[in-house]
Amino acid sequence: MIPPGAAAHAAIRRLLEGRACNHRLDQTLGRLSDPRNGWPRAYALSWISVAGGNSVKPPWMRMQFPQAGRIVRHLRDTSCGDPTCGWCTEKINPNVALERRFGFPSFRPQTVDDMDRPPSG
Repeated sequence: MIPPGAAAHAAIRRLLEGRACNHRLDQTLGRLSDPRNGWPRAYALSWISVAGGNSVKPPWMRMQFPQAGRIVRHLRDTSCGDPTCGWCTEKINPNVALERRFGFPSFRPQTVDDMDRPPSG
């Protein structure tokens, strides 16, 4: 038996807590309710629930259910742009990743080669 919409949404929220962007989840819940997204939704949510940093979706899943990959990218890999979003600022921000992995607070500014500058005058 399929749970009613509100119960299903609450279960999905609990499942993805700390594993995806809550703002993106808000945007996505209505679309996930579409019965045509049943299998892609099931595969995307199950993959997110067990995925670690090195997890790779199986090739057969990517081929058979490309929508599942789009759901995962939308929820985990695309920043919502909200500076208060814990997931996006911690997991998607390249400066945070740079500092966490290499100890640098930001990327160095790119130098401009004289050949790249437009002629003055």
